Amino acid sequence: MKARTANFVWLATIVVIGLNLRPLLTSISPLMRTILSATGMSFQGASMLTGLPVVAMGLCAFGASALSRAIGAMRAA
Repeated sequence: MKARTANFVWLATIVVIGLNLRPLLTSISPLMRTILSATGMSFQGASMLTGLPVVAMGLCAFGASALSRAIGAMRAA
C-alpha cells in the first residue's frame, strides 16, 4: 500500500471513530431524567456519568503521548 493511500485510510478511520463517539457525548443529557428514574441514581452520580466520557478521553490523551514516545511518532500516527 502506498504511503498516501495508507494516510488516507488512517484519516478516514479517525473520522469514523470521531463520528461514532459524538452520540456518546451528546445523548446522556436529554435522557438524564429517564436514567435517573430507571436507576434511582443520585444527582451526584448523574453528574459523574455525564463527565465520565470527557475524563476518559483526557486520560487516554496522556496514554497516547506515552505510546507515541514508546513506539515512535511515525508508527503511532
